[in-house]
Amino acid sequence: MFFGPSEELILSDAPEVKQMLEKLMGQGVKPYACSAIARDHGLEMGLTQMGMDVLPVGPLISSYIKKGYAILNF
Repeated sequence: MFFGPSEELILSDAPEVKQMLEKLMGQGVKPYACSAIARDHGLEMGLTQMGMDVLPVGPLISSYIKKGYAILNF
């Protein structure tokens, strides 16, 4: 799940970042990006074109917490 600066980094010209994302996706990991941040920063279309799901992540985070997952935020 990506927020703010990490969403911008994904769309930067850093080839190593794109390679890591492609590798994750190639292994079946579906990356998510926060739609509110993406929309506010004009990133939504670019993230979607890269194959990411851009959606409201609040409900997703809440469901993970209810399932017992620990939130790691940095």
